[in-house]
Formats: sequence, C-alpha cells, structure tokens
Amino acid sequence: MKPHNFKGRSAEILQHLLPLVAFLAAWQSVSIAFPETTFFFSSPTKIVTALATITISGEIFIHAGVTIFETLIGFIVGTTLGASIGLGLWYWPKVSRVVTPYVIAISSIPIFAVAPIVIVWFGIGIFSKVMVAILATVFVAIIQAKEGAEKVEERHLRLIAMLGGSRRQAFFKVVAPSALQWVVNSMRLNVGFAMTGAFIGEFISSERGLGYFILRSASLYDMSRVLAGCLVLVLIALALNKLISIFELQLFPWRRLATHIG
Repeated sequence: MKPHNFKGRSAEILQHLLPLVAFLAAWQSVSIAFPETTFFFSSPTKIVTALATITISGEIFIHAGVTIFETLIGFIVGTTLGASIGLGLWYWPKVSRVVTPYVIAISSIPIFAVAPIVIVWFGIGIFSKVMVAILATVFVAIIQAKEGAEKVEERHLRLIAMLGGSRRQAFFKVVAPSALQWVVNSMRLNVGFAMTGAFIGEFISSERGLGYFILRSASLYDMSRVLAGCLVLVLIALALNKLISIFELQLFPWRRLATHIG
C-alpha cells in the first residue's frame, strides 16, 4: 500500500472514531456527575466491566455461539433457497405471474408477528430459531434474485437467441451470472435479517442465546449486561459483514484490483 493511501486510510478511520469517542466521553462524564443515571443508562466503564466479567466466566461465548449458529444456518439456507426461487421465477414466467404477488404480500408481514407462530409449530429449541431466521431472509433473497434476473440486458438475450441458444443456455450463461451481484447484495441485507430473526426467536422463548441473555439481564434491571450483550451483537454483525465483503472480493476479483488502484 502506498504511503499516501495509508495516511488517507488512517485519517478516515480517525474521522469515523472521533464522534464515538466524544459520545463515550460525554456519557461517562454524565454518569460521574449524576450517578443515579447509571441505573437507567449504565456507563461505558460499567459496560466494559460487565463485558470482561461475562468473557472471563465464558458465559457470553455460550450464548453468542448459539446465536451465531442460528444466524449462519438461517442465513445460508434462506439466501440459497430464496435466490434459487427468485431465479426460477425468471425461468418460468407463467409461475412468476401467479407467485410474485403472494411473495410480495407475505414479505410485508413483520417477522416479529410470525415468530410466535413458528415457536408454537417447532418448539423452543434451536430449530425454531433457525426457521425464524430463514423466514426473515428467504423473501429478500427471492425479490433480489428475481429483480437481478429481470435487469439482464435484452440485447444479450437476443444475441443468444440469434445464435440458436435455448432458454436454458441463456439462463446459465447470462441471467444467473448477471444476477449474482444482486444475490450478493441480498446477502448483505440478510445477515442482519437472519440475526434479527434468531434474536427475536430467542427473545420470545429460549434457554440460550444472546436474546435470552439480554432479556434475562433486563428482567434483573442490569443495564450494563444488557448493553454488553447488545455490543456483542454489533461485533458479530460487523464480523459477518466483513466475511461477506471478503467473499465478494473473491467472487469478483477485479474489484480488489480497483480497490488497490484507488
């Protein structure tokens, strides 16, 4: 990396961190000046202490591991299934005309409204949380994949038709590769949706997971542990988004070159 690029990157990171540092400093100052506010809002030092305690005890790893497992399985299954259905709707336009209104209608239902039904159907175990995560992601993947397939340039399809290519060949040679970027975009959205689905399922009924951890801490009015759990959720979400960025660079290697040039 060139020196000026490194300096520019460092300045950009510092620029992003300054508001956070200022917010934490102000928060800590208020908690010192008005100790009674820590009951409602805790404080940065109390959150760090709570995070250190649950890390040393290993408690947070158990709950985080359950949530990560539910999120990943729901994300992978929901995105794969949804992308397959969305591309299939392009391949079979008659089916698409019938199914698409139902997909749009069902996708408009908040996952929080559906989650209790899923818990009743599949119990309070991990499987039900995975099912909630799948439902939270599958419709986004369907819509994105279908939209990506429909955005394929018509001239490419006409060219394949002129060369005697079949609809199947057009699908595999042009449509699916062109829709791949839309599928990756749905992956970015679905990471958050899968985690939200798993969390909501845990929040409603569970014995493990970050949703259970946060709910139990809130019932004890322990705001430090609640916010520590929220911080762990944020860190997991950032890590998963980073993995998707790495996957995207592997899938589209020319973007890595563009990044280095920039």
